[in-house]
Amino acid sequence: YALNATNGNKKWEFEAEGAVASTPLIYNSTVYIGSFDRYLYAINADNGSLKWKFIAEKWFWARPVAYNNTIYAPCLDGKIYILDADSGHELVDAIDLGSPVSSLPVLVDSSVIIAAEEGELYSIDTSNNQIKPLASLGGTVDAPLCASHGVVYVHTQKSESLYVLNAQTGVVLWRLPLTTK
Repeated sequence: YALNATNGNKKWEFEAEGAVASTPLIYNSTVYIGSFDRYLYAINADNGSLKWKFIAEKWFWARPVAYNNTIYAPCLDGKIYILDADSGHELVDAIDLGSPVSSLPVLVDSSVIIAAEEGELYSIDTSNNQIKPLASLGGTVDAPLCASHGVVYVHTQKSESLYVLNAQTGVVLWRLPLTTK
């Protein structure tokens, strides 16, 4: 649904072919949502009409990231799809991380930081779409990533810790255990 922010009235409704779990991304008057039907949808934010849809091998669980008219869409098939924001066409072959991505990626400067479910942290350079490993955290990452001032915050489940890393180098600046006794 899209609601009028002033009065709460429904502006439009869009029905995906499967359940929607991802948080929507709104970019350049377009709403991007992933669904359990394996599609990433691009919906006109003004009227709810479908602009395009892109199918993957598995669900789109995490919200995509947009930068420079490019959509970086993580998927539970372990791939990052790099799509033209206007057409939905793949700009390059999908990047296969080998592990599902359910955590929300973040944009830091001009890099997309992504955590694979197995605890591997990666950086995609948006100027050339090249990927580099940043860190191996050794624990499941499902929680959204957060970033501020060149620092990435990552929660891992296995070690029940919050890691704080330099977004450029992947160096762990500090770690906070989140267990209670």
